[in-house]
Amino acid sequence: MQWRDLWSNHVYWTRFVVVAMVDGAPGLTPTVDRLMASCSEMRDLLRRYYGDAGAEAFGDLMTAHPSVAAQLLTEASKGAPEAAARTTMPTLRRSTRFSTRSSECLTRSRTRSSSSSSRASRRRRSSA
Repeated sequence: MQWRDLWSNHVYWTRFVVVAMVDGAPGLTPTVDRLMASCSEMRDLLRRYYGDAGAEAFGDLMTAHPSVAAQLLTEASKGAPEAAARTTMPTLRRSTRFSTRSSECLTRSRTRSSSSSSRASRRRRSSA
């Protein structure tokens, strides 16, 4: 599967979990299981690009993300948004740091890739 498909699946299953939690719909457990499987699929795809450490860090974040959302929804449904915010803030801070590091890593990767493409292009032109 391509990244876009995996991300779309993750969004799809996240939505179903939220709807099931809010509406009290049956079948929450298999829906949560599928959502968690989407996290593993995304982690496994990233492993070939970012290695084991990067993939595991991403997997940890993506696994924590639905748990935080569940806590937030549970507390908010009880009418306690402040408690929800206190419960989820540490994970949200980690998420922000991870997102920043991921963006920096992708930017460096693209820069290296484009500079090596430019050198190859110049070599082709000079040899012609």
